[in-house]
Amino acid sequence: SDHGENLGDHQLMDHAYCLYDTLLHVPLIIHAPGEFPSRQRIRQQVHTLDLFPTILHLAGVQDGEDVWGQVQGHTLFSSDVRGASERLALAEYLEPQPALPVLKKRYPGFDGTRYDRTLRMARTSEAKYIWASDGKDELYNFNSDPNEDRNCITAQPTLAAEFRAQIEQQLGTFKPATTKQNNDELNTDMLRRLEQ
Repeated sequence: SDHGENLGDHQLMDHAYCLYDTLLHVPLIIHAPGEFPSRQRIRQQVHTLDLFPTILHLAGVQDGEDVWGQVQGHTLFSSDVRGASERLALAEYLEPQPALPVLKKRYPGFDGTRYDRTLRMARTSEAKYIWASDGKDELYNFNSDPNEDRNCITAQPTLAAEFRAQIEQQLGTFKPATTKQNNDELNTDMLRRLEQ
């Protein structure tokens, strides 16, 4: 699955307005006979951006091609994942979806100001830090609080600062992928198929 769901978790429904594990920590099942051993289970934290290089490899796209220079993830083959040092997982929620004006129109009197913010998250297997643009940052320790119920940011400000610095460092080195310009306009038939 590409995301989880809140079913009342953290007083939320659906898959919006947060970066808790109820949305982000989802199973990944890969079926590629000959490439991945059957029933193999990897417990290490993997990342969505690892899917792209894994698919490139399975498709036979060779190193040295333009696309590999832009790959930021790692393949998910057991030789690449098992025993590797833990990598920091990152996620971001840039703006509320559905947009707050849409919700206010649909539900007059709804006050969604607490959701009107950008969120960024850094996670290890033991802890998670959520930076919030409204200043309401959060820190969770999975060993003592696996459900992310108790924000421990005031008790562990040094750990929170370390996570925040890692997020800022990652954002500073991020390079968006380049694409070749394609001036072909989408025709009506193609738009209809995409909408389906």
